[in-house]
Formats: sequence, C-alpha cells, structure tokens
Amino acid sequence: MSEPCILYTYTIQSDDPGNKRWKHAELPDRAFFPTLDEVLAEVIDLREDADEVFPNGMPSIQIERIETLPVTKESLLTLLNEGLEPFITNYEIVEIMG
Repeated sequence: MSEPCILYTYTIQSDDPGNKRWKHAELPDRAFFPTLDEVLAEVIDLREDADEVFPNGMPSIQIERIETLPVTKESLLTLLNEGLEPFITNYEIVEIMG
C-alpha cells in the first residue's frame, strides 16, 4: 500500500475556512515542493524580487502543507478527472510570511 504524499506550496494569504480553494486552485508556476525548506527558499527569493513582482507592495504569503491520497492508479485518475480537491486529504497553513 502506498503512503500519502506530503507536499508544500505557497499562496497569497487569504481566509478559506472550508478549504474550498482546492476546487479551482490558481497556483504559481512551479507551485509544489517536496520539502518545507525548498518552499521557504522560493518565498524568500520571491520576496527579494517583490518590487518587480508586486508593484503595489508585497502581500503576506502563506506556506501550506498538503497531504494527498496515496499515489495509485485510482488516485491519479481521481486527480486527472476530478481535480485537486478530492485528491487532497489534509491541508494546513504552517507559516505566514508578512
């Protein structure tokens, strides 16, 4: 049996108590990372280029930990046919960088 997959991502901070954002996720290019250290490094780089990327000021960025279904043929079909929302089994914000 496969293990759940733990991934990390970042997005602009927002309140989403029902985690409905995964239904129609809009994520940056190269949005998922295998470790917390890698996503933190990406956000630090983004913050260094903040004037170019965010001309109206840098918003708060949330670092998110995502747990998915174990990777199986069936779960990949779920991802491809139904999107991210049913593929993600657990989600939490681990840090907010403001």
